[in-house]
Amino acid sequence: MKKQFYILLLMLGVLFASCIKNELPNSEADIVNCEIPDMPAKVLDGISIENKKVKIWINADEREGIKTLTLNFSLSDGATILPENGTIQNFENTDTVSYTVTSENGKWQKKYIVEITSFALLPDEDGNKLFSFDHFEITKNGNASFHQFYEWNEEAKSKQFVWSSGNGGFGIVNSAEPPENYPTSSIPDGKAGNGVKLTTSSTGSFGEQVKMPIAAGNLFLGTFDILKAMKETLKATNFGMRSKLGEPELLRFWYKYQRGAVYKDKDGNVMSKTDNPDIYAVLYEPVIKPDGTVERLDGTNIKTADNIIAIADLNPADITYSDNIETAEYSQLSIPFVKRKEINTEKLRNGVYFITIVFSSSADGSKFEGAVGSTLCIDEVQLICK
Repeated sequence: MKKQFYILLLMLGVLFASCIKNELPNSEADIVNCEIPDMPAKVLDGISIENKKVKIWINADEREGIKTLTLNFSLSDGATILPENGTIQNFENTDTVSYTVTSENGKWQKKYIVEITSFALLPDEDGNKLFSFDHFEITKNGNASFHQFYEWNEEAKSKQFVWSSGNGGFGIVNSAEPPENYPTSSIPDGKAGNGVKLTTSSTGSFGEQVKMPIAAGNLFLGTFDILKAMKETLKATNFGMRSKLGEPELLRFWYKYQRGAVYKDKDGNVMSKTDNPDIYAVLYEPVIKPDGTVERLDGTNIKTADNIIAIADLNPADITYSDNIETAEYSQLSIPFVKRKEINTEKLRNGVYFITIVFSSSADGSKFEGAVGSTLCIDEVQLICK
């Protein structure tokens, strides 16, 4: 009887809170979308919004032609923004401008930096491309703090944030965890210098309630949309960066992997399955939408889209398992690219194609299936090109 009474109080409390929320002005001050009506066709590679920063990704070859842009933002209900929507911003001598969003109730403000950025994968001196994962920083998103990896451009002396993960989504429900406990984190004992540890982690009671009980550790070339993470999970991952590499032949990397003990589905049911990592690379030609923007592949079509040119995909049987991932020796593995379409040399040279590399500690993590504790460590990742 006492238990039923407490449940009743809880239900009344939720109902009361909902009524108050509907009556009171909104306290959120977020940019949820950005549109650029005067962006030249085939220049925009995508827009990402996270950590109080709006990144406008453009084709690097077209940067000099971008002088001014008109920016329009979708905001939290009732929120306002300064400068106002429709303001023409001058980017001729700067890559960044700032905006301030004020909540409907006037009590909260967020300052956003809007940044024009561009990136194309360029070959190293040997004609290949190596990622060592030696560089990362601690990123804050609200109360959450987690590791974010970047490439260092020695010539420009700048950080290039081309690697993304689902850490921002995990932080929504586990913001109190230290960065090293997030699904994707840096480790000091990589194959050479720092490496990356991907761990399938529990999202706690809230995750169980919304049928998202786990978060697989993942890392990929592309961008992650935190605002879509809870509603359209598969579309929150936007895969790929513009590539000016040669024809990819192999995806080569050092790794070690250990399965978690108990495999469960999204409803928490124990399944008679064993976990496997997911590792692949995809070269594709992005679709150009009617408004002239580039459409990246996402979690709904990254292995099945018709515009995939070549793919290197892991055979789980090739992975060596260890009883102790923390002490196991690293092993090297090479996965060949398999063509689905003929490669256009001119498009390859001109950076028309996009390429992504994806690592996950649980192959079905996007379905919220896997074994908590499954851990994949990676380092010294190479794209071997012809």
